[in-house]
Amino acid sequence: MVSTTEERADIVSRNAGEVNGSTRGDSRADDFALDQSLGFLVYRAALLMKQELTRQFEPHDLTPEQWAVLVRLWEEEGLTQRQVADRTFKDQANVTRIVRRLESKGLVNRTVCTDDGRCFRLHLTAEARALMPELVPRALRAVNRAVAGIDEAELHVAKAVLARVPGNLKGDGGEPIVAAAPSAL
Repeated sequence: MVSTTEERADIVSRNAGEVNGSTRGDSRADDFALDQSLGFLVYRAALLMKQELTRQFEPHDLTPEQWAVLVRLWEEEGLTQRQVADRTFKDQANVTRIVRRLESKGLVNRTVCTDDGRCFRLHLTAEARALMPELVPRALRAVNRAVAGIDEAELHVAKAVLARVPGNLKGDGGEPIVAAAPSAL
């Protein structure tokens, strides 16, 4: 079992150069450090980002999930609920609840699709459009706080790497396209 920070750092250092090497399958359970796990780090960052967005949007009684729906509709008016679900990575039932809340707040209107009476197209209301110039700076404050002290080159690399992860995880049969060494976990 890994017991000290120095031992964990040694494992990470040892394994860092092995991501593209031939020792991928030779890892031991002792080589795994949760605090260095990519999934754990991404989850923790996302959780803290969500908390910061919640704090930023609180004066407007909006959640980060509601914000994501509003932004998608701001980017492309008239999406169906299914399209919004796909583009916000949420299940359709969750999006239906979010849209109902936004509708009750007077921020979204639903109209029945002309070609399919079972689907709805979503539209921002004038109130939502007027609110966006207040919400965008709040979202940017959250992002700027999250990336404080990270230079532009590091941020570019981090975004590029994270943008590739979903593709790796969507390999044939749900298997990763490339296995990772413990230091990349």
